[in-house]
Amino acid sequence: MLVRMYYIVKIIKENMEPLNGQSIKEALERYNISVDVKTVQKSIIKINEMTRVALGYDLVYNLKKRGYCIKNNYFSDGQIQFLLDVVLSNDNLSKDSKTQLESKLKFLASENQLAGMNFTKKASGNLDYDLLLNLSTIIKAINNKKNIIFKYITYDVVDNKLNIVENKGGNCTVNGNNYYMISPYRLVMDNSNYYVLGHYNQRSDSLSVYRVDRMRLVQTYKGRFVKEPKEQIIDNYLKNNVNMYISASSSSLEFIFTNKVIREIGAKFGDDLWVEKVGEKYRGIIHDVNINDGLIGWIMMLNSEIEIVKPASLKQQIREKVAILKNTYK
Repeated sequence: MLVRMYYIVKIIKENMEPLNGQSIKEALERYNISVDVKTVQKSIIKINEMTRVALGYDLVYNLKKRGYCIKNNYFSDGQIQFLLDVVLSNDNLSKDSKTQLESKLKFLASENQLAGMNFTKKASGNLDYDLLLNLSTIIKAINNKKNIIFKYITYDVVDNKLNIVENKGGNCTVNGNNYYMISPYRLVMDNSNYYVLGHYNQRSDSLSVYRVDRMRLVQTYKGRFVKEPKEQIIDNYLKNNVNMYISASSSSLEFIFTNKVIREIGAKFGDDLWVEKVGEKYRGIIHDVNINDGLIGWIMMLNSEIEIVKPASLKQQIREKVAILKNTYK
């Protein structure tokens, strides 16, 4: 019954036009399923009973005098477009991983839905790791409170090129090979990159963060799992360390900006920013902003379209950066 229901949905979904019971019956025979039209109709009733509970609506709709079609797609057009674009344009997914995810997502969409869409496809490099396998291993380890070991990579110049090399650090030796071993607590995403935070016994504060796309040979490992610290300690550590720019402090930020960069300002700070008109420009104030190299780089990118008013320490940091650049390009 379930196999027959699966293929009935597949057949209807993959056709651009509605299909009547006889056409579905004939299509089922290609999958070595022989039934009469009445059984097809009963199966569709069962399919709708199931989706009514699971999804809240009937999946298969009977258009009078035309046949059966998928009335409501599982994903909206915007949702399937977004999900497939994210998958197919991700640099950290292998070709096989992209193909598998694309196939699974498209299974939940109809041919009519996919027909008018174009997806952003990006060629995958020769990746020596499987991001999805790494994520699955880490998630299971967190849920089951198991340690993980892994190699961690960095970059070095070899033959005038940047090459991936193994980081020589680590705290665990397995069969003569050096590994990092941590008790993992959290998996988070920041700026399109996944990070895992866990207990690392070689750090003075015991916590450490690793980028998952730089982890290799990730696997669970025996040994005592170190108990997770209080949630506030983890949250504070993540706030200050899950970024390529380490946050040294947080402060209120006051600045003047022009209309030319209003979209960039909005995208950066959103509704948290208080704004008032000052002549031809705007004054913005926002509280509890992380002051770090990432923020300074963003400010400098906007050039003279933004002027920092407070804090004075940030103004001084920008002056110093400008002086270094001026000296570099003199």
